[in-house]
Formats: sequence, structure tokens, C-alpha cells
Amino acid sequence: MHTYRWTRRIASALLSVGVLAAMATPAAAEQRRAETRISLTASPSASAVGQAVTLTATVSFAKSGTHVPTGLVYFGAVNRNRAVYLGNAAVTGCSLVTHKCHATRVTTALPAGRDVIGVVYGGNNYFAPSVGATYATVTMQQPPGPPGLTSATTGDGQVALQWSAPTTGGPVTSYNVYRSGTQGVQGPLLVSGVTGNTYTDISAANDSTYYYVVTAVNGVGPSSPSNELSAHPPSSSATACSAATPCVSPLVTSSDGSTSLQVTSDPSTGPQTLTLQVGGVPAMQCSLPESGSVVSEYHTSASDAGKVADYTVFGDAAAFADAFYAENGADVQGCYGSPEVFNGWSPDGSEGSSWQYGPYAYGPAPLDESTGLYEAFLGSCANHGGYQPCFVNISGEGSNTTQVHSPASASDPRFSH
Repeated sequence: MHTYRWTRRIASALLSVGVLAAMATPAAAEQRRAETRISLTASPSASAVGQAVTLTATVSFAKSGTHVPTGLVYFGAVNRNRAVYLGNAAVTGCSLVTHKCHATRVTTALPAGRDVIGVVYGGNNYFAPSVGATYATVTMQQPPGPPGLTSATTGDGQVALQWSAPTTGGPVTSYNVYRSGTQGVQGPLLVSGVTGNTYTDISAANDSTYYYVVTAVNGVGPSSPSNELSAHPPSSSATACSAATPCVSPLVTSSDGSTSLQVTSDPSTGPQTLTLQVGGVPAMQCSLPESGSVVSEYHTSASDAGKVADYTVFGDAAAFADAFYAENGADVQGCYGSPEVFNGWSPDGSEGSSWQYGPYAYGPAPLDESTGLYEAFLGSCANHGGYQPCFVNISGEGSNTTQVHSPASASDPRFSH
């Protein structure tokens, strides 16, 4: 059934150039001509669109005295419902011993996909046109289109990448990931042969910026690069402390030098681990981008130990912080986020109020759905009788430090100028 359909479509391709009509002969002449059959091979059987494929037809003929076939062999192809005429080639190399001849046609015209190729020998005065169906199959692939790099999520010493599959081009067999230290420059190959749509770069160094692109690959070759995404794993530390012992972290500073963080945790009844990082986390709504600082996170695993975080900004960030506090009053200080409800300063909800310009009201912190944290400016510990979370402002030459006092939390609180 399928062979018949392919033969008819290939015949239609040959008829489109009048080949079969030219081969028609009167019945009496047909009886005087010896029979021929034809076979076909294609090399390679899988190739890229536009690359050359060699089609070799073998004409087998019955004995007709000392005569041998001459003339042309005609080549056609079918790809789905599309019929393509590929041209012709002269019969050569005929042997009266093997009763075989050959005709070779090299083509670059095969369309993408699975091509069924057929051939017909046109015959001459002594030999009839070939009879029977003959075909070969060649798969012509295209390289894939570019994938879409959708996310580059940072963690401690790692970057988790995710991408979408190409929507154009040939099928994908794997992906290659490239990493660069320079924006807009495709870096060296980081990993090849990734079969899924995710990869985690565990060789990324904290406090370094990387630029990633991904290519899709099949038997033809790689696609053009995806879009580029950057990632900056945060500066981080983890400090383990024994029971009944205060826990003090080292000082962690952001790569641009604008922000540093050091956290002290009170003694706990059991062992605790104090972790913190600067940068690499989503900004909170109450963050003020004009400050130039980097968001930090800190957390103790203890359930009964509060924390004191010294969050220091330098240079332009410090100047902004000093100016902001002077303009808005000492009772408005920094942006704090926690998974637990707390009281702080937030825009009062009146028309035109904003995190940057106020006016502010003291009360329950509003929830930022993008971070899952309740976020607000903290009040001064001196003015709120030690209520936590609260702050103590410590200004210095060229820097500004906010000492944040907070209770132990089940998740990471965040703080940002």
C-alpha cells in the first residue's frame, strides 16, 4: 500500500518534466525490447539539508545480443505530499558479463525530513524502461533552532539554569551550556550532552558574575546560541556553634564593596548553625534602589536564640542612607523582610504614598507576594522599648551601619538599605 503510494508520487514528479511520456512506445516495439530492472542506493542515508547526497542507480538488463542499455536514468523524490524532480544521469559502465550498468546523480536538493527517492531507466531501442517499484530513504535533518534560556537562579556556590526547547529547526538530541565572564561574549563550553532542560553549575564561585548561553544539538550540529542570562552567586558563610555558646559569623562583603554583613546569635540550648549571604537574592518591594546596596539574608537554625546583624553600607550607599534617615527621621531605618508578621514603618496607604517618599505609618508589615516576606522599615530599638525586630543606627566616616535586633526565625529574614 505505502510502496504504491510513493511510486505514484515519484512518477508524478517525473511526469512533471515529461519523462514518462517520452518513454512511451508502441506495443509492437515494446515486445522487441529486452527487459530492465533498476535498484538504488543513497549515501549518506542521513544528512543535513543542503549537503550533497550521492544517488547510485544500478540497471540490470536481459541479454539482447551484444547490445547494452544507453540513455538516461531519471531521479525523483517524495517528502510527505511534496514531489520533487531531482534530474537525470547517463547510463555508464555496462557489462555483458554481469548484465549491469550504473548511473550516478549527486544532489543537494532533498528537502528536510524523510525523503523517499525513486528512479526510472528510460530505455532505448533495444531495452525497455525499467519495471517494478524501487526506492531508497534518506533523512535530511536541519540543526535545531535556538533554545530559550528562562532562568539562572543562584545559590551557595552554584547557579541553576533552566531553558525551553527550540520551537524551530530539527529535533534536539542534547544541549550544550557555555559560561563567560564577559557580557555579550560566548564563553568556553561548560558542559555538553545535557539531555534535559535544566543544568546546575556547581563550579560557580561565590561573589562572581557569570554569563550563560545554551545551544541545542542534533546530528547536523549545534543551533545558534540562546539568549544570555547573568548570575551572581552570593557572598556567603555558614558557622556551626555548640550549645550554650554565642555564635558569631565572619564578615561577608558584596563583590562591589558596597555592602557587608556580620551576624551574632545568642547562645542556644542546642547546637546551631548561623548562615548568611550578601547579594544573589530577589529585591524586596521596600528596598530603595537609589541606595546602591545589596540585599542580605541571615538565619540561625536555633529555635530559641535571637540575632544581632551588623549591616554596613559604604560609599554612595552610605551617603544615601545618611541622607534618607536625616530627611525621614531617625525612626525610619532600612528595609527588613521576615516570613513572620512584625510591626514596622510602611507607606500609610494614602494617595501618592510610596516606599521611597512616604508618608509612613507604623503597624503590621504588608506581605510582598513576590518574596513571600512581610516587609517594612524597622523602628529604633531606643524608641520601642527593645521590641524586636528593631534597629540601632551607627554612622561612621564613609559608612553607615544598621544593627538589627531580631528573634530567631524559622526562615531567612532579609535586610536591605
